[in-house]
Amino acid sequence: MDIKNKLERLKKRAAEKSAGETGRDGSEGLPPGSLRGKKDCKDREKGSAKTGAASEDRDHYLEQRKLDRNYQHGQFSLGDLPTEFASDSDFLFRRQEAVGRERLLLLDTETTGLAGGTGTSAFLVGLGYFQNGTLIVEQHLMRDFVEEASLLQEIKAKMESRPVPVTFNGKSFDLPLLKNRFILNRIDPPEPESHLDLLHPCRRLWKHHSSCSLTALEKNLLDFQREDDIDGSEVPHYYRAFLERGSWKLLEPILLHNRYDVISMAFLALILERAAEAEGNYRHNAREYYNLAYQLEECGRRQRSIESYERALAEAGGRRLKTEIEKELSWQYKRVDRYEEAVDIWRRMADEGRGGLFPYRELAKYYEHQRRDYARALKFCRRAREYLREYRQIMSDWRKRREELVHRHERLKEKLASQNK
Repeated sequence: MDIKNKLERLKKRAAEKSAGETGRDGSEGLPPGSLRGKKDCKDREKGSAKTGAASEDRDHYLEQRKLDRNYQHGQFSLGDLPTEFASDSDFLFRRQEAVGRERLLLLDTETTGLAGGTGTSAFLVGLGYFQNGTLIVEQHLMRDFVEEASLLQEIKAKMESRPVPVTFNGKSFDLPLLKNRFILNRIDPPEPESHLDLLHPCRRLWKHHSSCSLTALEKNLLDFQREDDIDGSEVPHYYRAFLERGSWKLLEPILLHNRYDVISMAFLALILERAAEAEGNYRHNAREYYNLAYQLEECGRRQRSIESYERALAEAGGRRLKTEIEKELSWQYKRVDRYEEAVDIWRRMADEGRGGLFPYRELAKYYEHQRRDYARALKFCRRAREYLREYRQIMSDWRKRREELVHRHERLKEKLASQNK
């Protein structure tokens, strides 16, 4: 394309933008007055009211919704949300204290690209915060890049007034990206008190799911199915098309997608609270109890960990999962000197041929070190050697295991001979 054709193309685009409110594709463009006039309307969702406006002290566009306690999201309503978050689920967030919901700021960005980096901007920032029993959802949109500073100034003010952001993968994406944009616009970045990133506790608790994406968790945990939603990967394309055509209809799917993200985070935090309790009105399955027990174990909450492993075992049906749970539970029993219960598990696993070398090795160690019954310890060591001979083809480290068992076998023989003298 030569320079003359480029100039003609630019003139045509400028003429289209100055022609008024209709985009190149003939669809409706920006609201009247370039969105300077405030308009009120009822949202199609029950329990939600919407306003959209830009004002003299704000260059960018702001759309706001107020959701009352009757607002329904899947199987839950806003009235179900607790007054504190991370009270029972604090160990999943690796933090020590709960946070009052008035201090929380739900935050989700839509960006010009998905790779991040200096060239990526957050053209839409969705916020959610609690006020007088309602959830207020704000969507701050820049309709052109000249509005970025205005958007960032308002986001900074909100982040300073609500110092604990709640995000979904915000630790790796949203917050670093915003910090970079603050710096590039010569605005001092806000410094959050702490940060609740829902992605990581969700992965810890529901890692057995095929996907831990936000939409998958909505469907599986909240019983919520999005309508008329676009995929997140399509958002940059829609925005670029909006910049070219000026058609407001191209922004509506993005606003809806972002709004879904913000609202779902509030209800996902509710599910995390209920699931972390291990009791109450959340119905756990065996795998969830198992994952919960493992996280409690990692954080040193041993008694609650044992209780969750026991519940997991009571719910477990499959042979493989039952074996995994019994291994972890028996180790926990050992750590608190509940050896009789651990021995019962090891004997059951050995009798049922589950757990490979594990039950034989543990029984050999128990009778050698705890009971000083070297004859029984030798018996289980020999059974372990027999198992290894039979199944060594499927063990990559069978030689190392054989050396360990031979060493244990010789030591036990010496101890038994010394005991019989």
